[in-house]
Amino acid sequence: MAEGTQVVTQTQQNSTNGSKKSQSNWATVKLPRSLKDKLKEMAKKENKAMWEVVGEGLECLQRDRTKNWARRATNDLDRTAYYIMKLMTAVERFKIAPSLENLEWIEKTVDQIHQRLGVDVGYVVNIAKRYKKTHSKDDYVELNMMAKMAIQDIILKTLLEVKS
Repeated sequence: MAEGTQVVTQTQQNSTNGSKKSQSNWATVKLPRSLKDKLKEMAKKENKAMWEVVGEGLECLQRDRTKNWARRATNDLDRTAYYIMKLMTAVERFKIAPSLENLEWIEKTVDQIHQRLGVDVGYVVNIAKRYKKTHSKDDYVELNMMAKMAIQDIILKTLLEVKS
């Protein structure tokens, strides 16, 4: 609640024991005079009660905040999907042809993910280097597992950011 704003709920008191008998559906809100004058002017222009103008304003604010959140979430998810596809393309290309050029493509993509998304997936580079040396089935499987783990880390980071 903004500074200088106070909500007072009006109640009826039982005069004999001081307990609350009933509670009104209306409340008094203490506002700075300039804000109240502006509210009164808007209500008069729109031929509405001041409480209706306040209610519409709150609904508008809530819709705007929801729209901004959805727009940000969509952009974040789009960027996340792009880097996941880029990483998977690099890893698959490397698995087909484990050359130095394809290893450098993985390194570049992992570096971009770290810089742009803030997710360190350097472990993919480490296992790719090992696979390049050994060409073993175990390292091939490990590369698949590390690529999958990288995707999970990227998605988790994005979800945590969108949520906050």
